[in-house]
Amino acid sequence: MGTNDKLPIFPESQQLGRHNWQDWKERLIAIFEYRKIYGHIDGSSTRPLDTSPGAEPSAVAAAVARQESWDDDDVAVKTIIRLNIVDFPSSGVVTAGKTAREVWDQLVARRERKDGRLGVTLISILPSFVVGSVSLATSVP
Repeated sequence: MGTNDKLPIFPESQQLGRHNWQDWKERLIAIFEYRKIYGHIDGSSTRPLDTSPGAEPSAVAAAVARQESWDDDDVAVKTIIRLNIVDFPSSGVVTAGKTAREVWDQLVARRERKDGRLGVTLISILPSFVVGSVSLATSVP
């Protein structure tokens, strides 16, 4: 991703808030895939290694260029994430010293854990609801 590329910033109504995790996540994944930087959140793109000691200067220069390009893309991914969260400071997500993958994993852990608990809670309380003479428990597969 070039440094002059415009970063996508969603309208506030589409930024990550309390109740739109799945839509927000899918939107960001589509952007990352389109820009060919998705590997920064799924872990398939890792920072290139340094060259071995005594390598030719041209090999060292090429390795440094690959690392800088990867670093630029990683910062872009973290920035896109950060700028598309309604109230980032209260999100509890730490970006300092973290890769984009680590930032993404924090969000997934926070959001999908909560969503999972909500599902379990709803399934556990549905049997107590009765509509007319029909129990919702008989409607749940």
